[in-house]
Amino acid sequence: MDHVSAHAHAMPDPVVGLYVLADGLEAAERTAEALCRRAVEELESLRGWTVTRVGVPLVAPYYEQLLRSPAGLAGRIGTGPIPSS
Repeated sequence: MDHVSAHAHAMPDPVVGLYVLADGLEAAERTAEALCRRAVEELESLRGWTVTRVGVPLVAPYYEQLLRSPAGLAGRIGTGPIPSS
């Protein structure tokens, strides 16, 4: 697992975002689902949560926007000194 981000107040349901390094999409989704199911079973802070869906969001529009932006593919989204800030 490369990164985990929890959005407990997302609507209509909480969302856990995972950045998974894997050989392909199916392997990444299996890894993410296994981790989420284990977390809701074992972590007291997630008691009552249910894994309802595992999937990859459509990110193509985001990257197409980057291609059209003055910053190009450098990844600079904001004005801070660090890319993606």
